[in-house]
Amino acid sequence: MTSTTTQGHGTGDARRRGRARALVWLGALALLLFAAWSTYVVVTVSRLRREVEQRVGWLSGLQAVQTRLLAGEAPATVRPDALPVLAPLSDLPDDAIATAARTARRALADEQPQAGARVAEVALALRTSLRDLSIRLGGFWSALNVTVGGALAFGALALALLAAVLRRNDDLRLTRTALADEVGARAAVARRLAAEQAELEAILGSLRDGVIAVDAEGTVRHLNRAAERLIDRAAADTIGRSLERVLALDASTTPPALDVATLRARLHLGAEAGLRVGDRPVALTAAPSEDGAVVVLRDVTTERARREAQAAAARLGSVGAIAAGVAHEINDPLAYVTTNLAFARRTLARQPLPEGALDEVDDALTEAAVGVDRATAIVRDLRAVALPNDRDGHPLEVTPVVERSLRMAAASVRHRATLERAFAPAPPVHGTEAGLGQAVLNLVLNAAKALPDEGGRVRVSVGTTGEGEALVEVQDDGCGMPPELQRRIFEPFFTTRADGDGHGLGLAITRRTIEEMGGRIEVDSTPGEGTRMRLILPPSAESTRVTPLPRAETPSRRRRVLVVDDEPALGRALRRSLRDHHDVEIAGGADEAERRLLAEDFDVVVCDLLMPGRDGIELFEALVARDPRWRSRFLFMTGGTVTARTESFRLDMPRAFIDKPFSPAALLTALNARLGERDRES
Repeated sequence: MTSTTTQGHGTGDARRRGRARALVWLGALALLLFAAWSTYVVVTVSRLRREVEQRVGWLSGLQAVQTRLLAGEAPATVRPDALPVLAPLSDLPDDAIATAARTARRALADEQPQAGARVAEVALALRTSLRDLSIRLGGFWSALNVTVGGALAFGALALALLAAVLRRNDDLRLTRTALADEVGARAAVARRLAAEQAELEAILGSLRDGVIAVDAEGTVRHLNRAAERLIDRAAADTIGRSLERVLALDASTTPPALDVATLRARLHLGAEAGLRVGDRPVALTAAPSEDGAVVVLRDVTTERARREAQAAAARLGSVGAIAAGVAHEINDPLAYVTTNLAFARRTLARQPLPEGALDEVDDALTEAAVGVDRATAIVRDLRAVALPNDRDGHPLEVTPVVERSLRMAAASVRHRATLERAFAPAPPVHGTEAGLGQAVLNLVLNAAKALPDEGGRVRVSVGTTGEGEALVEVQDDGCGMPPELQRRIFEPFFTTRADGDGHGLGLAITRRTIEEMGGRIEVDSTPGEGTRMRLILPPSAESTRVTPLPRAETPSRRRRVLVVDDEPALGRALRRSLRDHHDVEIAGGADEAERRLLAEDFDVVVCDLLMPGRDGIELFEALVARDPRWRSRFLFMTGGTVTARTESFRLDMPRAFIDKPFSPAALLTALNARLGERDRES
């Protein structure tokens, strides 16, 4: 019993020992398996973490590239930063990521417009890969929890290992959470940037002005639809090119206000200048940005027409203001012209002539000629003020222009004020006689209107500032202006005259004219003491223009001349004036002249510019179309080029014009000069 029991115990012990050994081996095996599994888990988790961190870095780089492409940056400039990110992705065993990366690399290398979309596809593939890694990490976490739960019986070692795994798992979970937050934040930023980009594109697309963004080297980075219309080029043909080439600027076509040599300096300083793009006048405004400049182009065709209309209205207003005085100045010489002519006719009608009658007739006709010359000078001055004669301007002397304006204003000013002059040397300036003359006339008339009915003084002086600029100063001792009025006098349509005398454009146009000439206007006024207005103009970089006079040539023989004018009396007068030198015929209009010129042989045509029906320009163009040699056979008579068409025609042929009224000697000189040109060409 005992032995049996002992044997039973021994057997039991053996069994227990066997079971214990088995359990020990199983425990050891389990511990080994657990250790191996734990090691595998730790190694795998570490590897997965490195992969996550590496792919997060790649994703950040891709998002930076994508953000730059969404901002409109050219693929060529993004490529150097994108390739280091895309290169390792192309070699990944993940076919989706590798294929997308290789496609994006090719899109960037070929500078395809879809490069941004290809980069976005790579980013999407990376996000998918990160999601798969998160799932795998979750699986390892579940398996680790099961293993740790079964290994708690193995004691402190298992617990310590479990604690280490848990700590590592917490780290992974924190990393995964941070990664998810980062991805979400970056996705939100990308969406916000895309929305802002779309909003900016919509705003720029709705603008009427053209907007061009350039980099620090003046290379175009972006332009809106209005800019495409202005320059008549698509965005694809302009982005990446220099602004000078896009605007087709070169030294022969760029106006002085914006030459190519100073264009880039203007882009960084912020400036406005005028130029022509194609056949349209355009105002260019440049504002510096962080890495370049923003250029705004505005088509000023309509604005220029409006300004010219306002200037014309102001000129006519000034002419109206001096009309009564001009009429008085013309009526005086006309009075003794008509009186002397009537005396000459009466005397010559008497037969026989009294002794000394011819001498008296000669004196009368001489005085009449002086009167005609005086009236002619007045009309010439009036025309210089009323009609613009040069749109682009040229170098001009200041003093003669001021003197002409003072002659026009004298009759209106002298009955209420003393007009004083003080002229000193002044440098030539760049502008037009009409523009500067109108500005001076406006200031003189305004000064006179600020005076009492009589006893005032207006002083006009010309000189040079200490900086070498031309100075025109108009000073009166009238009522003066308080500061609040001085701040508003240059506003369009602002006037202080309650009687309706004045349209409020004179000073506004005066300032604009002076600023367009590169100058400025200064005001110094004290209530009760008077006002001083100063026009300060920069000197012209060019010498003053001198129009060459036609060379007086005496033809070797008489020539056939056809006079074309709808005024019969003028035609007969010209024939009488020229018949001692040439054979003169008369045509009463363009149609008759064309028939005769095609049927007969004439050496030169003296033609009125403006006539009813077909004018002189239409006759000229019809004949030149048949035979270009007619271009040197015309001498045009004009009383003023009153339209843009006639003004442009005159500027194209300055030597083919003679202004009415003219003397017989001046007509003969101009006619012989045209004949000389004709002979040299033939």
